[in-house]
Amino acid sequence: MPEFSRSDLQAAFEDYARRVDDAARGARESVVEWRYADDAWPYGLHPLFAEAEMWSGKWKPRKFKWGAKESLEYWYALGTDADGRVQAVEAHNGSVMSFVRTGDVIDELFHSESKLYGLRRAVLTDGVVAAIYDYRDERDGEFSVDRFEYADGRCVRSIAQSEYVSDGAWKTSPRQTICDFEHDDQGLLRAYRDTGSGLGGRELVFQRPAGKSKAKKIERRPLVAYVVDADSSDEGPEYSVYCDVYGLEMTYDDDWPLDVVPFIPTEHVSIIFDSTNVTNDGTVYAGVVPGAGKVEFKAVAETGAVWVLLDAADSETKERIGTAWTAGLGICVIVDSAEQLLQAIGDAEPPAADRLAVALRTPRPVAASGARTQIKKVRDSLAAIGCAASRMVIAGSSLKSELEDYLAKADVDGVFLQEGGFAAAVEAGEEISLRRSAG
Repeated sequence: MPEFSRSDLQAAFEDYARRVDDAARGARESVVEWRYADDAWPYGLHPLFAEAEMWSGKWKPRKFKWGAKESLEYWYALGTDADGRVQAVEAHNGSVMSFVRTGDVIDELFHSESKLYGLRRAVLTDGVVAAIYDYRDERDGEFSVDRFEYADGRCVRSIAQSEYVSDGAWKTSPRQTICDFEHDDQGLLRAYRDTGSGLGGRELVFQRPAGKSKAKKIERRPLVAYVVDADSSDEGPEYSVYCDVYGLEMTYDDDWPLDVVPFIPTEHVSIIFDSTNVTNDGTVYAGVVPGAGKVEFKAVAETGAVWVLLDAADSETKERIGTAWTAGLGICVIVDSAEQLLQAIGDAEPPAADRLAVALRTPRPVAASGARTQIKKVRDSLAAIGCAASRMVIAGSSLKSELEDYLAKADVDGVFLQEGGFAAAVEAGEEISLRRSAG
């Protein structure tokens, strides 16, 4: 992980200050969508930003209310790019944050129209924020480093050290600020902050309201989804599809407590109904992979297909989601992040939570513990759009060890298999069934 000194941040600040307009313009030009939050700053680099407001002595649960800009008196605009990454945040009072991304380093510039006030630099390791460096030019200079520790993919501790200017010289604070974070299966439960015995010692600064800890656990039926390879046989795509779905029919146990969705090219989906009875028992559901161009989703639904596979990275997905839902189909959308999920759905309203499934594509290879932060962000985003009961699976290979890791350590409902066909689906189904039986 790269390390940065105060001098490094100061030099970067001075460089950005000379070209803040260009940096802000570059960030803004990459924005493809703006969303508006009511009276709440909607994005931050701290690992627990989405769960707690940390501005005061006692922290509060963070709440977001989204709406149309014209309906909000105190609005904050969140700008995301084509990959769902936040590039800019603008506020009703003229404050702006612009983001500059270079590999595993994210620079957050806090500025007005032409003046830079602060630079915050986040360093990522395995997809999570490992450290945040903060340099401010206010009051003759402030600098701090906040380092984060993780357990099972959750941030459990932060250790902050600061420097400040006094009598014209930089001095290091004699105290560290240590925050300890406790979690349960719903997220951040409580937080303690210790600034040293001279300033009160260790104190409780956050406690999730008791009522929220008693929320009823949502039961979601496990899901195994996979793409049928239509090019697996020299005898043509129809025969390839037939061999796969027939193999699924012969080896899949319909008593397993889960759903299976084979995704088939739209033009060949009729094979699963005409040549097999695999969908008759109510546990296997046909899905389609639409091709390029216009798709008649009503006609797709009339074939008997139930699900449509879409990739949030494709430019056509945002429009297709709404029309597929209108046609009565369920959507399985592949995403790289929670932000990309919200961007893909846009203003479309899911008709029901069971008509949306999310396949989270994570950098490979990655252990389940390292992906827990991303998984929780997706869960929170689903809850924000009224789809807490929607299923989320991990988009991965057919490696059984990888699947076992996620099922054991992460809050996922199954897997979306990118290779291996029906054999991999059966292997995954068997593993999930055994785990369910074992409790």
